[in-house]
Amino acid sequence: GRYRVRTIVPGAYPVGGGWSRPPHVHFKVTHAGYRELTTQMYFAGEPLNAEDRILGKLDEAGRAQLVVVFATADADAVPAGRFDLHLDKACAC
Repeated sequence: GRYRVRTIVPGAYPVGGGWSRPPHVHFKVTHAGYRELTTQMYFAGEPLNAEDRILGKLDEAGRAQLVVVFATADADAVPAGRFDLHLDKACAC
């Protein structure tokens, strides 16, 4: 399937312990017969991404799946990005 989300870049927020979460959007996706997916999408170019303790635990390939580049087709267009979500089939155990 496909989905479309319109949003603004959310603000960063402090979580304690001397660090702040960078702007990101949480996604929770469910579908019958599939495992529930909870994830988050980060915005490319955000300086706080380098400081994020959650994003920092991932290898380069994992980070690349979560950090989205937003671009415009022309000067008047709204920036758009692509964030693929993949659900695993539920166990038929």
